[in-house]
Amino acid sequence: SKRITWLSQTIPLDCEVLLAL
Repeated sequence: SKRITWLSQTIPLDCEVLLAL
């Protein structure tokens, strides 16, 4: 989930949701 840290800052979504993608 650390790899999508930049995405987290842009889109306020849970890491679990991003990992699902």
